[in-house]
Amino acid sequence: MIVPAKGKDNAYQVVIIEDVLNKAELEKIILSMLNQKIGFLR
Repeated sequence: MIVPAKGKDNAYQVVIIEDVLNKAELEKIILSMLNQKIGFLR
């Protein structure tokens, strides 16, 4: 889950609820974050 960081504009933190993430799941999270950041810059 990606949520806004407390007290910071345009900053996000990732909360991982699962105990174990495989590489593919972690890549999806990172790519999602990058896509959101790029969307904010456009």
